[in-house]
Amino acid sequence: MLCSLCKDLPPLRELSDFEYPTIPALRRSASAGCEFCSLVSAAISDILPPESRALGLSTDVRTPVKISLCHKDASTFIKVWQWSTSNCGYLEVCSDPSSTDTIKDSTQTPNPYPSKRPLPDSHQSDSTFEFIQATIQNCQATHSGCPRNDDVVLPTFIVDVQTAQEPFLVQNDGTQRGSYIALSYCWGPASVQELTWLTKARLPSYLKCISLASLPQTLQDAVSVTHRLGIQYLWIDSMCIPQDDEEIRQQQLRVMADIYTQSFATIQASIPHSASDGFLALSRNPYGVPVRLPFERDLVSGHTSFAIVRFVPVRKGDEASADQRAWIFQETVLPVRVVRYCATLVVVSCRHEICTEDGCEYDNFNRFSLSPRAYYHIRPDLRPDSIPPEFPRIPSTNHQKQALESWYRNLQMFYSPRVTSVSDDRLVALSAYAREAHSVIGGNYLAGNWSVDLRKGLRWQPWGALLQRAVTYRAPSWSWAAYDGNVCHLYSKTDDDGQDGWMPTIVDAWTKTDTSPYGACRAGKIVMKTRVFRFSITGDLLNNKTYAGQSTALESDVVQLQGNKESAICYAYSDTTAGIPKDKVLCGAFISHKWGLVLAKSDGSDTADHSEGREDEFIRVGHFRTIRGGIQNYQQKKIVLI
Repeated sequence: MLCSLCKDLPPLRELSDFEYPTIPALRRSASAGCEFCSLVSAAISDILPPESRALGLSTDVRTPVKISLCHKDASTFIKVWQWSTSNCGYLEVCSDPSSTDTIKDSTQTPNPYPSKRPLPDSHQSDSTFEFIQATIQNCQATHSGCPRNDDVVLPTFIVDVQTAQEPFLVQNDGTQRGSYIALSYCWGPASVQELTWLTKARLPSYLKCISLASLPQTLQDAVSVTHRLGIQYLWIDSMCIPQDDEEIRQQQLRVMADIYTQSFATIQASIPHSASDGFLALSRNPYGVPVRLPFERDLVSGHTSFAIVRFVPVRKGDEASADQRAWIFQETVLPVRVVRYCATLVVVSCRHEICTEDGCEYDNFNRFSLSPRAYYHIRPDLRPDSIPPEFPRIPSTNHQKQALESWYRNLQMFYSPRVTSVSDDRLVALSAYAREAHSVIGGNYLAGNWSVDLRKGLRWQPWGALLQRAVTYRAPSWSWAAYDGNVCHLYSKTDDDGQDGWMPTIVDAWTKTDTSPYGACRAGKIVMKTRVFRFSITGDLLNNKTYAGQSTALESDVVQLQGNKESAICYAYSDTTAGIPKDKVLCGAFISHKWGLVLAKSDGSDTADHSEGREDEFIRVGHFRTIRGGIQNYQQKKIVLI
């Protein structure tokens, strides 16, 4: 049902700054049963401040609500806003499959308002599986850079979901071949899955039968999708890696890159925060019934085309598990194909393209999205000519430099902001990705850094909020992996590194790990020769104000060699919320002409083995930038970072 005002709406293509009454009037109309007023009301409520949403009010109840048609992200939307709010809400405009009348464009110009396909209400619909199968088949048939992976050596343990009524575990001796699906999901609380984990005690029974009903819902859904896609085997980490056998567990972690890169496809459950939630049965339209409205009217023939309008919230917290979980980073990059179950649709991506179920055009090489195509960013040596390089300014033959640039960018944008429930996983969850990158970058891998580019590797700093130091030791202070939070690496163009004598000389660098060189780090040291100076801090130390439990943006301390505040020669920035210590001997070590590390003398408690600190051993506590004429009183000396 539509109210009188909505019935008088112009065709959507002519929609421009159409005014609705105030928000209270809009909500009254929605309560009376107007379906479009309900969608507009939901869109404007979605962008109100939290206190206004809680009270059911607007920041200005007297201001009208406006709507206009717009083009955004290669799709068509109705923009909803109010002058008193700074953000806009959006209603998606989809094509109407029941509309037989189409308007011909006599000018033959591109349609500025492309429409998405309307979607079924469920992830379990036949059309959804037809879309997945058709997209994968097209990938196999036409993409030279996407291996078929339909006849590979199976992992050591794999779940057979096709042969019998109930799934069962298969133990491969290295000779069995086939194709398999891998599952990428958020475990959630350990209690959800620990009763079904693969253990030494459960192995004999799992080789005979696994009760499907006993599995968490996400695992049941993965079995259903794999079976429906006609793939015989499914790999699930918790059920294919013995959880109480550390030796086998570590061996499986070392081949994790192979498990994902050789999978036929990876199912990614991006919606649930726990394995118990499932992803197939969730409603796709929990925000109101879609509405059919006129889209365009031909004045000559009188024909009218129609569109389907639905509300999509700005806040998509229901997909935060995939965006925030550290392990899902490499589980997205390494596979050939990923079938991602999002809140409102399914997205199938491969190393060539991204295809959305609603038919929305997608920038297949958009730098600001993560998908399997990022595999060729760290393996440019394997990239086919049909896929353009990520960094065209770098010679196509310089694979090492391309991989390094991608490593630093992906750390900043896609990995370092993510969280881990186990401290050691900061490096372990990146290990398979690092192993692939190592084959191109070369040298030694040093706790998230590379020996062949260590000067650049040291030039990281917090991005946004200050970092948190891990409670237990997991990496040297000079490695970004020792901290929780978002980091960025400075590019060489930021400062003048070409001046003679300002680049440090790396004398020695090493790290110690338990097993794999890409795993958890237990100790590490860098010995370098560079320009070093002592300093003191004037004024107050870093003031770490808090707001709503979050650290504020970065603030700086003024650092000087001697004298009063007017003689300050650089700004020092703390890396962490702990600030720059006032009770330790401080010095600055140049990494480039205008940028360097703020170091504090170690007291022996900064290493995993708690060895007694020596005079030349320092820990990183921040970074500095020079100001005015730069620093003249320095010494060229050897210094040890731990």
